[in-house]
Amino acid sequence: MPYRIDETYLLNFEIPQGYKVDEMPKSAKVGLNDGDGYFEYLISSEPGRIQLRTRVVLSKAYFAPDEYEHLREFFGYIIKKQTEQIVLKKATP
Repeated sequence: MPYRIDETYLLNFEIPQGYKVDEMPKSAKVGLNDGDGYFEYLISSEPGRIQLRTRVVLSKAYFAPDEYEHLREFFGYIIKKQTEQIVLKKATP
């Protein structure tokens, strides 16, 4: 990689009126190789709103060939986690 990474995304979702959260992914924090980086996925809901914050940090730009498998698993986990679905359900009156 040509550079280190530190990316943070903050998303606020407004839940449409008449709907409520039925299923939501769990928050998670995963480290990479004892301090080489980490992934943070924090999600919470309040009435009418969902807030999601993700952060990916790679503390170094160079990874040795024997570290590639861990790096591949790390990014695979990130992709899997970010594709988990939030399920909304129509609220009963």
